[in-house]
Amino acid sequence: MSYPDAGYVFRYEGEAADTVRVLFRVGWTPWDPEGREVFTNTFNREWDEERNPDKIPLIINIHYYIPGFTWVLDGPCELVKEETWEKYRVWEISVNWTPDTLSEQHYVLLFDDEGGYMISVAGTEDYETLERVAKSLEIMETNRPVETSPDENVGILNIGRG
Repeated sequence: MSYPDAGYVFRYEGEAADTVRVLFRVGWTPWDPEGREVFTNTFNREWDEERNPDKIPLIINIHYYIPGFTWVLDGPCELVKEETWEKYRVWEISVNWTPDTLSEQHYVLLFDDEGGYMISVAGTEDYETLERVAKSLEIMETNRPVETSPDENVGILNIGRG
C-alpha cells in the first residue's frame, strides 16, 4: 500500500514474536514533577481550549511490532537526532504537515527491538521537555501476551489525527 503524504512509514516485516504487553509510569512532566503512581499504556496531556488552544503538549503511547502492521507518520519529516539510551534506539523527528495549529510536532521514538515495541513520546512541547519525560519513564513488561487483530493493519502516529 502507498502512503503519498507519509514522511516515515514503519512496517515490521519480521516473524511473529512472543511479545508481551508493556506498561509505563511517567516519572516527570512539567505539570506533574512528582510523576504518576499508576502504570498505564497511554498518557495524554491534551490541549487547554481556553489557555492554549493551539497545542497538544504531550501524548505517550506504546506501539507493538506486529508482522505486516504499518505505522505512518504523515507530512514532511526531519530526523533531528538518532542515538541510543540503554537498550533503546531513539529517534527524534520533527513534523510540519499542515498549516493549522498543530503543524509543528515533535516526536521522541524509543525502539526496543528485542522487546518488540516502540514508545512514542510526542507533542508540541520542545525536544528538551519531551526527552526529559521519555527518560523519566519506568517501563514494565507484563506476562500478558499482545493480542492482535488481522483486521487492523495500519495506524497513524501523528498527534491530533489518530
